[in-house]
Amino acid sequence: MFQEKNKKGEVTKESPLRPKIYDGNFPHAPRSSALGPVALLGSIGSWAKEAEDTPWALDVLESLKNAQMYVISYGKAQSFRYNHYLVDLAKENRLSEIIDSLYYTVLLSPGPRNLDNRNDYQVFDLFTARFLIQFNRVSFRDFLAQRAEYPSQTNILFTTYFEKMEGISPETVKSAKALGSWFNRVAYLVAISERNTPPGAKPTPLTADERKIKAKMLVELESAIFSAKTSDDLVSHTIARAGRLAGGIDAPEEAGLFIEKTLVGKAMPDGLTLKQAQNMLIAFSRLRNKYEPKASDGPIDNIENQNEEDDLDLQA
Repeated sequence: MFQEKNKKGEVTKESPLRPKIYDGNFPHAPRSSALGPVALLGSIGSWAKEAEDTPWALDVLESLKNAQMYVISYGKAQSFRYNHYLVDLAKENRLSEIIDSLYYTVLLSPGPRNLDNRNDYQVFDLFTARFLIQFNRVSFRDFLAQRAEYPSQTNILFTTYFEKMEGISPETVKSAKALGSWFNRVAYLVAISERNTPPGAKPTPLTADERKIKAKMLVELESAIFSAKTSDDLVSHTIARAGRLAGGIDAPEEAGLFIEKTLVGKAMPDGLTLKQAQNMLIAFSRLRNKYEPKASDGPIDNIENQNEEDDLDLQA
């Protein structure tokens, strides 16, 4: 703790931000300490790639599949095991990029990451770490409960989860991605609908007020998706709602396969349950679309809750 005077001359106490080395003294260390265990795995994957995929480097990663691991901090230890699909992402040198991009996720309610909402983001980081480590339906459900918009680089994370853990075909996942991307673009178009942009002008990032409008639209579409009681209702209601918001713009043709698999449900071996279809639409609609320019105001690095008791519970 340190003391400083505010503008009124009153003495206040503030907790200093921890230095970056707190989050890890290894290459590709995370910007949030909660992601330390998975970031270390990603770092080993990057190291293996830098070693030009020599057999002994990849063997190190392979040996970590289902190996008993321990996190020791503040006088206590927790055990966990890396999911083997997570290890595979590390072996492909994709895990570090996924972890780094997830830090730039924007929670829809509190807005971009800053000092004022660091507690909200600490909760998000904890659920993110738990999902990455356990990589199962329960941890994915808890992760998805944090309403947010993710950078496009997290696409590989969702693709891997739905294909490997849910057993959904790559073609169906790709089709769901097309519809989810359309939903995100619809929210973006609504957000900029009041602009008087000259024809041919270069698009500019969303303003703070426009970000709030887009967040509101995403929440509205998510509510429509979650409230669907049947597969028919999910397809007809949500697409119709998005189409009205977009001024009549049709859903992409590529979404046809996903719609078909959703409507047939489990009547066909490769059909989708209502819950699977809902989760896929939610996840992919949260991926920032490629048409939207990036904002220049990124999150503040190393925003941490300074309470030393806030440790990651990997098994909860």
